[in-house]
Amino acid sequence: MLAFRYETTPKGSFLYYNVTDLLPLDKVLRGAVTESFARNLLLTACDAIELCNNNYANPVGLLFSPRHVYVSPETKLASFVLVTSLIVDKSVKDSLGQLVNAVIKSVPSHARDLAALRDYAFAHPSPAPKTLRQLIWEAFTDTDLPNISAAPRESAPPPAKSAAEPAAGEATILPADGATILKSPAPPAPAPLVAHPPTRTAFTVTRARDGRMAIVRKREATIGRSAKSDIHMGGNSDVSRKHAQIVVEGDAFLLTDLDSKNGTFVNGQRLASGHAATLHDGDKFALSGDVFTIETLQQSPDSDTQS
Repeated sequence: MLAFRYETTPKGSFLYYNVTDLLPLDKVLRGAVTESFARNLLLTACDAIELCNNNYANPVGLLFSPRHVYVSPETKLASFVLVTSLIVDKSVKDSLGQLVNAVIKSVPSHARDLAALRDYAFAHPSPAPKTLRQLIWEAFTDTDLPNISAAPRESAPPPAKSAAEPAAGEATILPADGATILKSPAPPAPAPLVAHPPTRTAFTVTRARDGRMAIVRKREATIGRSAKSDIHMGGNSDVSRKHAQIVVEGDAFLLTDLDSKNGTFVNGQRLASGHAATLHDGDKFALSGDVFTIETLQQSPDSDTQS
C-alpha cells in the first residue's frame, strides 16, 4: 500500500500519502509503453483488489484514475490509493474501467482483446480478482487459460502474444455504462516502461455521458446514430444517422457537419450545414446534446494504420 500518515483533527480525519520519487501514471502513459508493462499494471490492480478483500477493506475505495495511480521509475511497479471512508462517492473517472481505457489507448493493438475486460470492470465496481486475471491473460495471450487465475503469482506467465492490429481503416467501438492505491502483495516482474517511439497516429472519440469510446484507424470517418457510420454512437435519437465527418489534417482534425437536423457544435457555436471547424488533441465537440472528446492515439511503427 502507498505509504501514508493518518491524522485526526477537530475538522476530521486525514490520510497523507507519500508519493516522493513516484510518477503519476497519466504522465507515464503519455509516451508509448510496452505490452508487458500494460499487462503487469492490470495484474497489479487485481492484486490491490484481492488485498482489500483479504483484509476486509472495501475495494470500491480504490482509485484507478491514471492521475491517482503512481509508478516507481526504478521498479516500474504501480501503487494504488485506497480511500478508507465508510461512504465512498467515487466518480466514474476513478473506476477500473477508466484504467483499462487508458491502457487501451497506450497499447491499441490490444483494443479488441481488452474490450471484454473493460466492460466487466465498468459493470462490477467490486470485480472478482479471479475473473479479472482470466480476462487479462486472455487479452494478452494466444490461448484461453481458464485456470490461470488460480495459479500461483510466482509461476511463469504464459508467453505474450504478438496481437494482430485490427484491420486498417477500422473503428473499434468500446461500449460502457456507469461505474477509483495498494501495492501488489506479490508484484509481477518489472517490465520495461518505454517501447519504441510511435511513428503513426490514429484517434479516439469518447462520449462524455457514458464513456463509450471509438478507436479509429483511418484518415476520414463519419460519426452518427446509424450502424453504417464509421463511428456508431447510438442511443440518442436527436443525433442524425450520419451526423458529421472527421478528417485527420496533419496534427489537427477537421469536423464537418453533414446537414444534421439538430446541429454540430464546437465551442458552443453551431456549425452551419456543410461547414467545418478545426479541432486539436483533447478538444470537445457536440452532436445535438451529446458531448464528445477527440484525442490522438499513438500507434506503434508496425501497426496497420491507414493514412
